[in-house]
Amino acid sequence: MSEDSSKPEISPRPWGWVAAIGIVLLALAVGGLAAEALRVLTSWPANDLTQFQDLALGLVSIGVTIAAVIAFVNYRGFSLEALGFNQPKSRIKASIALVFGTFGLYFLTSLLAISLLSVLLPNVDLNQAQDLGLDEPDRFIDYGAIFLLLVLIAPLSEEIIFRGFMFQGLTRSMRWQLAAIISAALFGLAHGQLNVGIDTGLLGLFSAWLVHHTGSIWPSIGLHVLKNLIAYTLVFLLPLLS
Repeated sequence: MSEDSSKPEISPRPWGWVAAIGIVLLALAVGGLAAEALRVLTSWPANDLTQFQDLALGLVSIGVTIAAVIAFVNYRGFSLEALGFNQPKSRIKASIALVFGTFGLYFLTSLLAISLLSVLLPNVDLNQAQDLGLDEPDRFIDYGAIFLLLVLIAPLSEEIIFRGFMFQGLTRSMRWQLAAIISAALFGLAHGQLNVGIDTGLLGLFSAWLVHHTGSIWPSIGLHVLKNLIAYTLVFLLPLLS
């Protein structure tokens, strides 16, 4: 009798709340170490980096972090669909309308939250600009590179990490509402500033709702892109008109 040489199928192993949080923290740390290793190997200064150096280190950090998360997902026997890369349950036009509607709710909620905290915490500067770690662009190519990083790469990578991987892992261990709060809180803390953390935390809540409601990560990516596109326009493009 001939032996069956085909490899046995491996059943995918879902990840729970421990891996959902632990792997993200580990991946972020590995990404940060990879960027620091590049800086040391290239003898770039710790401070006063050029625009190109800032972007290069950011891309390395993001790339290694995403690679680590995807490697873990593949190791568990899943494809990218496990991270939400599938067609939304609703139609594309309906999903786009949902993204814009959700953005309006997020914007109003964030505005109300910051306004309320400014009354409760009058000595705290809640209007502090977000520290993006980027120098002021002075060339057309700089504007293009920052657009690529902030409007496309950052939303895609952050949604994969916090909604595609963390949120969906947490939902296997708890109710989705609690999973949304935890993932959103960690997403806000990762930004390191109180006012920015509140704003991004609320964005994380609405993004998690979109993932839960549509069964796909694409609408949450769309929401994040829209938010960063508006911020990019206000911070980098509008000053050019003055």
